[in-house]
Order: sequence, then C-alpha cells, then structure tokens
Amino acid sequence: MSTFDKYLISSLKSLDHWLPRLQPQVQSRRERRARITHTATALPKGLPESDFALDPASEAEDSMSESLTWPPTLAGLLEGLTEPSPYACLLGACEDGLPFLFDLTNPAPGALLVTGDAAGGKTRLLHSLLHSACRMNSPEQLNFNVVARQPDEYLDLNETEHCQSILPVEEPAVAHLIAELVDTVETRKRNHPQDPAMILVIDDLATLISFLDEQTYARLYGLIRHGPRYQVWTLAALPAEQAAQLDPRFLSAFRTRLFGYMHDERLAQRLAGDDNLATRDLEQGRQLYVPYGGEWLRFWICKVDRTDPGGVA
Repeated sequence: MSTFDKYLISSLKSLDHWLPRLQPQVQSRRERRARITHTATALPKGLPESDFALDPASEAEDSMSESLTWPPTLAGLLEGLTEPSPYACLLGACEDGLPFLFDLTNPAPGALLVTGDAAGGKTRLLHSLLHSACRMNSPEQLNFNVVARQPDEYLDLNETEHCQSILPVEEPAVAHLIAELVDTVETRKRNHPQDPAMILVIDDLATLISFLDEQTYARLYGLIRHGPRYQVWTLAALPAEQAAQLDPRFLSAFRTRLFGYMHDERLAQRLAGDDNLATRDLEQGRQLYVPYGGEWLRFWICKVDRTDPGGVA
C-alpha cells in the first residue's frame, strides 16, 4: 500500500463518525406514491421514499404543467411554486411539469455527481441550479463557491450576493477554499450552527483532481462524503470519458449520481450500477436521469432566461 493510500485511509477513518445515521423504514412497492410530487427530493438509489417528506401536488400545480413550454424556464417554474422552500434549490422539472426540488437540509442524498457526454447538460444543470438557489434563498441562508475548468461560464453568477468566489481549477487558492470548507464542517460538528447552507460546485472534477496535492485530495474526499450532514454540499460535474481516471473509492463518496446523455450506455450502466439505465433515451443537453425510489426519474433542465429580471444568466 502506498504512503498516500495509508494517509487517505487514516484521514477517512478519523472522519467516519461524521456519517449520518439513516434508519430506512420498510415499505412495500404498493404503498409507494404513484407519482412524483412538486417537493420531491433526490434520493440515493435503494432508499425508500418514506424517509423523505413529500407533499401532494395541488390542483393549481397540476394545471401549471399544461401551460409550461419545454424546456421550462426557471422563472416560469418558480412562479408556479405556491410556497418556495428556503434552504432548497431546483434540479429541474419532472416530465409532468412539476418542479423537482433538492432539499439542502436533508443530508440523505449526499453530494451530487452529474456525468455525461460533452454537451450533455452538465454545466447547464449546475448553472441553472445555482440561479434557482439564489432566487429561493437569501445570502444569509445560502452562499456558494465555484471551481471550474472554464470559469467564464459562471461569471454571470458573480453579480449575486450569494457568490463567494469563482476560481479556475488550477488556481492555488482552491486548496485554501477546500481547507476552509472542511474547517466549517468541523466547527459545525462541534457547535451545531447550520446557517448559511454552502454549495461548492466543481466543473469538472477530474481536471480539478489533477491539480490537487495529496492532503487537499483527502480533504476534498472527506468534504464530499460528510459535508451534507452540516449543510456543506459538493455538486460536481464529470465528463463521462474521464470517469475511468478517478479512483472508484473517490467516486463512491457521491451518494447521488445524475446522468446526462451518454452514447456509451455500458459505461453509464457501469457507473450507475444498473443495467437498466438507458442514457440514449435522453434529449441531449436538456434532460437528465436522477435516482428516485429505486428507479430512474427523467427530468428537464430549466432554461435560465436572460430577459428575466430575477436573474442575470
């Protein structure tokens, strides 16, 4: 075993007690809800829906789906929310038109990894998600940092008060940022304050890792694996062709994986651990799959309207 492997394992053992203790309830498939509702939370595959709060869709929300254009705009989708939830952001729209929300107070889904071919919608999803997070939360409730191979794609978000930094993957300051986020998790572990929720967007993960030293690599692993319990979230994009470059143990830290269009379905199925995932069925750059209740839910990425006064994208 290499010195680095010993260092990493030692670091991970010291962090294992951070893991959330989940107690899944047994529930038959017959008892599961027949449809996804407007407050659905992304689930790691295999966890029953009974662990997550789902509210029935109202008639107003049902009628909203009839007026939506496809792909739906972020502004139009948010207008349809009767009571937007704080500490949440929008993944997109289900195929029936209902908003699909990600709850930033629920650690069960864990960190998110979105993968797919080039132009598969990875950056578009992260960009749209951050815009929704800014519109649904005050800067006191949520802030974010972006580390990207092409940071210019996120510069419009620099105008929001929620944005702490937008850094290129090769920037030495990235190591300091990761260390600060780890320190935040350690502080919250001792003192329990949770505000604000923090999001670290990484676009793309493989390129970032190529610039990290061993200590920062281990810190990032711990942050991905344990940060959500303390409202410090990592959302990362990984080009499908680079997935083989990463240690499977590192990828396993992402409890929820989203898939965009992938021509190589065997690779997608291997990454998902599911032979039934059909990524060629997706509309490239517009749709993604997310695991939900043991199945794959297809949803639309929201379009951020440049003319919308609520956003700058």
